[in-house]
Amino acid sequence: MASARRPKKAAKKGSRKAARKVEARKTAKREATRMAQGGSAKKRGGARKRGRVRHTKFVHNRVAVVFDWDNTLAPDTYDALVESFGLDAQRFRKERYEPLVADGWEEILARCFTIIKESQARDHFVTREYLEAVGRGQKVFPGVPELFEHLRRRAGEIIDDIEVEFYVVSSGFIDLMRGASCADQFDGMWGTEFAFGEHGGVEFVRQVVTHPEKVRYILALAKGLDVGGSNEPEDAYRRVPEEDVHVPVSQIVYVGDGGSDIPAFTFVEGEGGLAIGVFPPGTSPETWAGWSAMDEQREEERVENLAEADYREGSELVRSLTLALESICKRVALGRLGAHD
Repeated sequence: MASARRPKKAAKKGSRKAARKVEARKTAKREATRMAQGGSAKKRGGARKRGRVRHTKFVHNRVAVVFDWDNTLAPDTYDALVESFGLDAQRFRKERYEPLVADGWEEILARCFTIIKESQARDHFVTREYLEAVGRGQKVFPGVPELFEHLRRRAGEIIDDIEVEFYVVSSGFIDLMRGASCADQFDGMWGTEFAFGEHGGVEFVRQVVTHPEKVRYILALAKGLDVGGSNEPEDAYRRVPEEDVHVPVSQIVYVGDGGSDIPAFTFVEGEGGLAIGVFPPGTSPETWAGWSAMDEQREEERVENLAEADYREGSELVRSLTLALESICKRVALGRLGAHD
């Protein structure tokens, strides 16, 4: 039995030796080809590795302007909806909404609850179509429809192929915002959303964007993650390779109307972006509750500028937005000068 196995081993050893000779000839041929094309495999591989070493920051050719909606781009969607019922918004707040908040309700959930109860009392008349119709009838603040093209044009004067995107991240009612005349100008809109029953009327809350949660949406937006659905915290906070980031937070301008936007202001400014505060037309920082009710702000909570929500060309707010966008575009242009790989 032992002698029967020896010839097989000898044959196997011989076949391996022959295979090694064939492979050696193939390797020599490949090496010769690489040498003829400009260097050995080892040298070429080393060059590729050295070429990947970055000495400058990764450049993203995109900037984003993110707006709150209520009292930033338009009057409050809650008040607009209540007034569409033929009711006084301030009285409705005092009698229906404020007692819930005083009892410990989360503010946005309290708003939704009062709307659902009013709809149920009126035979479920608040439908998706009703909400969008109210949105179509709501006027945005002066100059909003013309703002987008103005900012795109000014950014393009610095970098002709820069991408300027616009978003809404708001605690307001998204179904009203979608009906607004300027809705088609936004690359994405997120807000509090109702769920509708078989009768067609509002029945429950499908999605809530609380004031602190705006940060999570901005972060997910920046990373290019899906900000729809449940938008689980672990998704928004997971690491994303630098080259896969959609737009760095340092290239975001956030615009909001006061204390409810402090988490977003602080986050964006802390990451190198820019925050601009507004107060509704006809008010002032001293009379508008969004700012007057706030205590002395810490340095990290302060905005770059605070101006009336007048979006007409030449206004202080538009000058502020233009300067903010231009400063980010110039930073991108500087980075592109140093992008050698």
